[in-house]
Amino acid sequence: MKIAAVTTDQIIIIDGVVAHLREIGGFQMGNGEWAVHFNEELGYGHIEYTDSRDNRNIDAAEFQVHYAWLKDEHQRYLDHQAAEAAANEPDPISEPGGDSGSV
Repeated sequence: MKIAAVTTDQIIIIDGVVAHLREIGGFQMGNGEWAVHFNEELGYGHIEYTDSRDNRNIDAAEFQVHYAWLKDEHQRYLDHQAAEAAANEPDPISEPGGDSGSV
């Protein structure tokens, strides 16, 4: 699984699927992270900062402790999108030409 999170853009991308977290309240990384990139298959990634700090490599253990929640936030967005889609689907019984229950 390849994960990228960009704080300023409020997006989390997992395996190419973009979650626009701004639409559901956003997310926050509290240590000045501009972006976090991580490849679970390879077990490494890096952090980019908003200030003058150099980018820093991270391993799987550090990702799990400090950034695994990004996967949960991504899923929260996908769940929200699915709920929105379900809520906006027409009811086939009340649609013209739908099954009105008559025999």
